[in-house]
Amino acid sequence: MGQLKLLFQTYGKVAIGTYFGIYLATVSGIFFMIKQGAMSPESLQEAAGYLEASGCWGMGLERVDPHAGSLMLAWLAAKALQPVRIAATCVATPSMARAASRYGLHTPKKLTKPPAEVPPPNK
Repeated sequence: MGQLKLLFQTYGKVAIGTYFGIYLATVSGIFFMIKQGAMSPESLQEAAGYLEASGCWGMGLERVDPHAGSLMLAWLAAKALQPVRIAATCVATPSMARAASRYGLHTPKKLTKPPAEVPPPNK
């Protein structure tokens, strides 16, 4: 978590934009995979049954709009992939910052760490 905090301090808006870009790509990619039938109906039924049994939905599944249900499943899958998205953000942000600085959209910050205390020499 410290690495992610340092990343946000160093790259600021570029790191935040990269994270949300990866998030939107993940949710929309999973949503379109569900809508195109790339996921089996059995796995969708299993996940929907879990949601209904856990009380996440306050109504029966037959009353839920299919697009809303697909979006909910895509959001849950994206939530499960959060550690992967964070790792992808840490890897992609420096490259995105270099590309943004080429176009004058980002100026890199130079972080200065306080010098570590040097112990006195032994006499």
